[in-house]
Amino acid sequence: MKKLWLLLGLLAPVVGYSQSRSEDERFYNADEHVLIDKFEREHIPLDGKAVQYIPFRKDEKYGFVDKQTHQQKIAPTYEQVFAVYPEGAIVSPDGDDYGLVDYNGKFLIQPAFRNLYKEGNLYHGLISASDTSRKEPYRSYTANFYFNEKGQFVFEADAHSQESFSDIDALAWFRHGRTYTIYNREGKQVKTFQWDSTRSFQGIFGTSLIFKEPGTGGNVFAAYTADNRLLYRLPLDENYVRELYKLNDTLFGLVNSDGFLFVNDKGEPYDYGVVFDAVGFGFENEFDGYYGAGPLLVRDDEGRKYGYMNKQGKFLVPMEYRYLGRPGDNGWVAFLKPAAMGIGFADTTGVVKIAGGVDAFGLQYMAGFGLEPQFHEGLCVIAGQKSDTLYGDGEDEYRNYRWYYINESGKEALALPDNVTMAGHFSGGLAPVLFTDKSLGFIDKHGKVKIPGKYSLAVAGAYPLPVIIWPYFRNGFAYIKAWKGYIDANGYEFFSGKRVYDHYNFSH
Repeated sequence: MKKLWLLLGLLAPVVGYSQSRSEDERFYNADEHVLIDKFEREHIPLDGKAVQYIPFRKDEKYGFVDKQTHQQKIAPTYEQVFAVYPEGAIVSPDGDDYGLVDYNGKFLIQPAFRNLYKEGNLYHGLISASDTSRKEPYRSYTANFYFNEKGQFVFEADAHSQESFSDIDALAWFRHGRTYTIYNREGKQVKTFQWDSTRSFQGIFGTSLIFKEPGTGGNVFAAYTADNRLLYRLPLDENYVRELYKLNDTLFGLVNSDGFLFVNDKGEPYDYGVVFDAVGFGFENEFDGYYGAGPLLVRDDEGRKYGYMNKQGKFLVPMEYRYLGRPGDNGWVAFLKPAAMGIGFADTTGVVKIAGGVDAFGLQYMAGFGLEPQFHEGLCVIAGQKSDTLYGDGEDEYRNYRWYYINESGKEALALPDNVTMAGHFSGGLAPVLFTDKSLGFIDKHGKVKIPGKYSLAVAGAYPLPVIIWPYFRNGFAYIKAWKGYIDANGYEFFSGKRVYDHYNFSH
């Protein structure tokens, strides 16, 4: 921890790593995107059941109030609130450096970090550091500090490149110069090894370490445990594979620069892969969470057939549909058969719940606004065809659609009036709707406006694939990104004074 305090004092530490300045400098070129290009750094909406206090924004400063009494607990002090957890909140006093503060206003983790994230049961802080023993531009590296949920220091690791803990990876790796070091979540150093030009390290999946190494007739990708036990070897004509795992004896999944693919035990590709809509260029960053969520939605290379596969490589839903959605909160997915004109619904084992006949006219239109037919709280939003008169894809395109909700019997349960141009899913008994004046409000399950249309939608992500952020309630509270603040289900606003925009603010 001594190094952290040196960094806090804005001193450039001299690290104990003496290598000849004539050696290949590419090992000392820091991977700056680790600190800078974290597109995920959008505010993480809180869970109203898990926390007691809610951020309250007064003009451009944030404090915290009791979620029930609205009584102030911490005066508006902070420039940013990134995430809120039961033990405290990740905040920035100055808009640049982040720390973890408890609800008495005491910092459990000092606001010293360029980025601070919660990764499972650990908090991960990152700082750009400098090694004055090396010449420019190869002085920079990333200093990583890990803390538990009480703010207690666990371990630190310096890196020129790295891969931290993910939703499904129990290990993290760090390369400083030519040296790789592997840590577990308890901070134990489980393995260290040197860079090898003939056997390149690719990354970690779960608890396995992936290497590309020479094999008979070409390169193979091999998975090992941390104690060097071989799990499997797979011949592959690839330059880079970030993650590799075995579904069964003849089917393997891999993540490379093209996405998520499947190959057989000879390394030959199948003509299908995982369906994944990346935010910006963040496919690799997002995949672990997607993989851990449930069955895998797959499609053929031409994007014309879809199916669902389990983690053992067995198709639960045959790859024969022209459209398959993702599960709603009841586990049902929307489907569209090749010759059918209407949507049906089934569970992810293929059991049909609604045979078909639901209007499919607005499927593509909904997808463009981050929506798909899904059941939430017993209702599913649909954009159906309004009339035979069709408008173009300009500002009047919304006139083509009528918005309504169906129930789990497939029957129309709630039709929305013509002044609603778009509608989201239900959460906490309310659904966000966009009116013709482009204002955003919320309706209840009877179609009554419960929170007037005085907000707006906002966008997150990164070029070229930004996504619309719909405000949904998580146990009583919804984050309104365009206002940088929360509301509760009664419409109480946890912000006041000057409006602060959060459109395209990829640093927050």
